[in-house]
Amino acid sequence: MKHKKYLIENFKMIANSSNFLLMLIILLVMNIFMSFSGIFTFDYFKGIYSTYTNMFYNLILFGVLLANTINTVKFFDRNLSYIIRFNNKKDYIKELLKNVVFSNTILYSLNFLLLFIFINIFLGNTISFTLWKNYTILNIVYITFYLLKSFILYQLLLFSIVCVQKLFNKIVMFLYSFLLVFPIIFHENKIQTIDSFKKMLLFPMDYLLKNEYANFTVELSQSLIYITFWTIFCYVIFDVLKRHVRSVEKEI
Repeated sequence: MKHKKYLIENFKMIANSSNFLLMLIILLVMNIFMSFSGIFTFDYFKGIYSTYTNMFYNLILFGVLLANTINTVKFFDRNLSYIIRFNNKKDYIKELLKNVVFSNTILYSLNFLLLFIFINIFLGNTISFTLWKNYTILNIVYITFYLLKSFILYQLLLFSIVCVQKLFNKIVMFLYSFLLVFPIIFHENKIQTIDSFKKMLLFPMDYLLKNEYANFTVELSQSLIYITFWTIFCYVIFDVLKRHVRSVEKEI
């Protein structure tokens, strides 16, 4: 119960900062622009999908979430009265990552809420439930799946970024972050129908953009495999970080 209280208190400090306000303004402007860009003219759910799979939208969203991650780490490290409660550096790392995940969950949710509000107030399109593309599932089911996939991937990427920063330094962290998003600019040149594991996408941002799959089973299975890979990678790098922390403590 105390941990939840500290999570909320820490987030309140972050939310009251000028940096967080700037992030909200950027998300506000971005979602207003996307609401009036014409992609919602024909279909409500396709409009949401086209927005969230837009390359520039993802670049800005990733940038804002990365800035929020850095901001969260900064505020967490400055809260000395909270940090001194930890028994060791291992507990510090765990609580830091919890705060990062919590803060990014709030911001990601606020981003979707902003888009949802604008498309309903300004456009007011009628919602119709139909089959998604050539899949045998409803459009609302697919959009829910896509948003969940997007949320999990962003959290895993940002989790790994914090671990890299704590293992090395900010320069390595920024380089690592750049390598994660850089392949996104080549995505449009390699759109193809993905119908086998031989054509499975390699880079994380590719899974957030538009892709053509033979059917929903292929997309679901490949997404689950990729998310599992990143989950394992995050676990490994977190374990390495914990071991590094223990070695530092021994030296001290």
